[in-house]
Amino acid sequence: MHCGLPDVSDIVPPSPARTIFGRPPHLHVRARPASGPTLATQIYIAGGGMEGDVVLSATSRGTLERLTMTLVPMSGHGPGALAGTFDIVR
Repeated sequence: MHCGLPDVSDIVPPSPARTIFGRPPHLHVRARPASGPTLATQIYIAGGGMEGDVVLSATSRGTLERLTMTLVPMSGHGPGALAGTFDIVR
């Protein structure tokens, strides 16, 4: 656990893979602070083929940068393991 949030294990499709709905790889996230409303967002993987996405094309560059996570090799966790950090700010 990091800062009270659990580690997440997932399979990242090879870039520029698209799902059946044509969206780039992303994670759906919901976070609920001790007080306040639940935040729901999506985290996109840097280099995941976001160009031309119908939803993201209407998103400002600054917002898109805040919704993107860069994955880096993670040593000691097996071949191909990646790690990334994403800050959720209220």
